[in-house]
Parts: sequence; structure tokens; C-alpha cells
Amino acid sequence: MVEVISSVGGNTIALFEDVGLSVKVLKQSLAVEVGIPRFRLRLLANNWALEDNQTLTCQVVQLLILGFEPPDREIDQELMDASRRNDSRLLEMALSRPRNPNFEDVNGITPLYEAALHGNLQCLSLLLEAGADKERGRSKRWLQDTPLFAAAQAGHQDIVRALLESLANPDHGRTDDEEHETPLFIAAEEGHLGVVRLLLQYCANKDRGTRCDGETPLCIAAGKGHLDVVRLLLASGANIDQGTMQNGATPLFRAASNGHLEVVQSLMESKANKDQAQTANGATPLFTAAQAGHLEVVRLLLQCRANKDRGTRCAGETPLCIAAQEGHVDVTQLLLTSSAKIDQGTTQDGATPLFRAASNGHLEVVRSLMKSKANKDQAKTDDGATPLFTAAEAGHLEVVRLLVLSGANIDQATTDFGATPLFIASYRGHLEIVQCLLESNGHVDRATVDDGTTPVLVAADYGRLEIVRLLVRFRANTDQGRIDDGATPLFVAAQKGHLEVVQFLVLSASQDR
Repeated sequence: MVEVISSVGGNTIALFEDVGLSVKVLKQSLAVEVGIPRFRLRLLANNWALEDNQTLTCQVVQLLILGFEPPDREIDQELMDASRRNDSRLLEMALSRPRNPNFEDVNGITPLYEAALHGNLQCLSLLLEAGADKERGRSKRWLQDTPLFAAAQAGHQDIVRALLESLANPDHGRTDDEEHETPLFIAAEEGHLGVVRLLLQYCANKDRGTRCDGETPLCIAAGKGHLDVVRLLLASGANIDQGTMQNGATPLFRAASNGHLEVVQSLMESKANKDQAQTANGATPLFTAAQAGHLEVVRLLLQCRANKDRGTRCAGETPLCIAAQEGHVDVTQLLLTSSAKIDQGTTQDGATPLFRAASNGHLEVVRSLMKSKANKDQAKTDDGATPLFTAAEAGHLEVVRLLVLSGANIDQATTDFGATPLFIASYRGHLEIVQCLLESNGHVDRATVDDGTTPVLVAADYGRLEIVRLLVRFRANTDQGRIDDGATPLFVAAQKGHLEVVQFLVLSASQDR
């Protein structure tokens, strides 16, 4: 039997029946008894310190408890380097001096954080045995990370397990001035399934969102497309429809937005709310999938009876409207075959899917909408601009040709100042569109209602010689002046210094006489 007595008071501290114990093993047992790490314990026999690798042969030993050596930057750096390189022999020697394992280097990093970050299990175990604070990791100005957070982010499953078994707080992760992320959140974001499973086993809060926008582990995993993590979180009872505080985006919204079909399917099978919209703008999962052109996600949501005509809150844009605007012809066709309302305009300005497609020059989308009998002349409610008008204004020649061939009203003017497609094309300088409209019998002298400006007058005003030539060839009235001041095309061209336009108009007038 081995008796351990205090070197100070001489009282008995512990009794051990096995005589053949190593000094190291005896220290480990004593550490539990006295609540002090073994690195601070010294055993003396006959006033001589016993080495850890020695085997006890005597029956009575004295226990001496040491304080930490004073801070020393050079020695502490060796301890830090050993933790980083997983040099357990060097680290154990340093800790046995004994050194305080809770110091921070110039970057505010502790040895335990360094070992956790680099996945060094042996060194991490030594540091935990030495009493390293499990919650102290990296601390610099506004940012604090725990060792558990670093290990979870890097996917070091064995490190995470060791820290959790040592009773590290499973919800204590990263904090800064704006954000707060838990170890579970970062593991879900990175797709580390094993780490997520471990944290859930240790009762990590599965619905705790970030401080900045309230994004949950399920939401971030869905947005990143980590299917296995999503399934595990759902099986653990994570709140399937919990949206972010910032804009209310749900896990389903995030998955649909990024085109993660299998994640969307898994969420739908778990009864996610298919029409729960963002709180910021009212966009639904179907809307965001249509916007991004994720055809199969759109198909799945339609099969699950998602509301195909629900518009956004701010502008009333429907999934069909946004798909047409973005030029996603396959999504547009799918929504049309699903009986989406083809002429439903936005609540903001009444722009229809056809208007949006024409405005952005998406020829095949325009063609698809026309085949499905879209109203080719339905104008915006705010200014009366038609699909043909906006295509002419933007210079989309092929879209203009298609609309004209489909029977669009060539001379339908806007309601704000009465501009026709021919006028706006002349104003913008789109020569081929001007020619197309003239050849299709567009009214050459139809003036604006606000000041009576004609296509030839506005072309002369901006020095567009070739358009002036073309309009005159189609019998434009070069003597028709503005209502407010009577200015003619020749007058405004001369006023602006467009010499070639002036020369052409003078010559044209002389030839007419």
C-alpha cells in the first residue's frame, strides 16, 4: 500500500493499494482527489522529486502542489507552437514546469483554441487535463471564438467529441458586434454531418438563430444544399418554417432560391409551408425559384400545388412575370402550361409578363407568351406604355418585328405624353426599328400630346441624320412645328448646330418645291 501525505501538514491525503503504480498514474488519480491538474503535482520520496516514468517502490510519498511559473513570452510561444504542431511530448514538458495553459498570445489565441483549430487531439487532451478553460479560444477586439466553434467549423469530429465530453457549452460559439453563431450553426453551414450529429446528441439548441438575422442551422443548411444535414435536423425536430428575422426567408425559400431540388423535396415531404413568403417583400419559394430559373424546383413546387399567381407584396410581381423578365423560357412555358395568369400585371405599374419580356429583349419568351395568347397591347397602368413601345424604346429589333407581325397596335401611344413606338424609336436613335415601324404603316407624323413633337422633329433635335432621312422618305411633314413654340425640325436642328441635318432639310425642302 502507498500512502500519500501532505508535504506541508503531514496529514494523509490518499491511500493506494497497488505498490507498482507509475508516478504519472498516481498523479492522475491524485488530481481527481485534490481537484488540481497533475502537472502541478510533485511526489517526493526522501525529499527527492520522483519522475513521471518511475515506478513506486516506497510505501510513503509526500505531495507538493506547485504554483504556475511567471509568464514568459518565449516559453509560452513554445507551448503554443507545440499545440499547433501536435507535439505532445514538448507540450507535456512545458505544462509540467508547470505553465498556465490559459494564457493568450499577441493575437488573443489560447493553446486550446490552436489545438482545436488544427485538429490535434493529443495536445487538446493534454491541455484539457491541465485545466485549460474550454470556453476561452480567440479573443481580439470585437471577435470571440470558442475552441468548440473552431473545431465545428473545421469539421474535427474527434475534437468536438472531446470538448463536449469535457462539458464545453454546446451553444457557445462565435460572438462579435453584429453576429452570434453557434457551433451547430457553423457545422450545418459547412455541411459537417458528423459534427452536427454530435452537437445534437449533446442537446445543442437546434433552432437558435444568428443574432444578426436570426438564420437557423436548418435555414443555412437548406440554403447551402446540405441534404443529409437538413434531413438530420428535420429528424431532430428543428422548426421547419422558422424564417430569418431580417427578411423572413424560410429554409424552403433558401433551398428554392439556390436550386437545391433534393432539399426542397425533403422539406416538402416534411410538410414545409410551400407558400410562406418573405416578410420583407412577400416573395414565395415559387417566386424565387422562377426568378433564378430553377426549372425542376418550379416543377416540384407546382406539383405540390404552390400558389402560381401569388405576387410579391411591394410590386405584385407573379412567378410568371419574374420568369419572363429574367428570360427563363422553360420556366415561363411550364408556368403557362400550369395555367398561370398570362396577363396579370404588377400592382405597382401594371406591367405584364409580356411587357417585362419585351422590355428586356427576351425574344423566345415573347414568342412563347404570344403563342399562349397574351394580350399584345395591354399597357402599363402608370404611363400606358405597351410591350411594343418598350421594345422599341430599348432597341430590341427582333422583338419589335415579332410583335408587329403578331398584330400589335403600331400607333398605340402612352397615356402620359402620347408618345408612339415610332416616336420613341426616333428619339432613342434606333434606325432599324424606325424603318420596321414605317414599313408596317406606322403613323409618320403622330405627335406627342404634351407639346406636339413629331418623330422627325425629335430626330432633328438630337441630330439623328439617318433617321431624319428615313422619316422624310416616308413623307414626314418637316413643316409641322411644336404646339408650344412652333419650332420646326429645321429650326431645332439649326438651334442645336446639327449642320448635316440642316443641310438635308434645306435640300429636301427645295426639291419639294
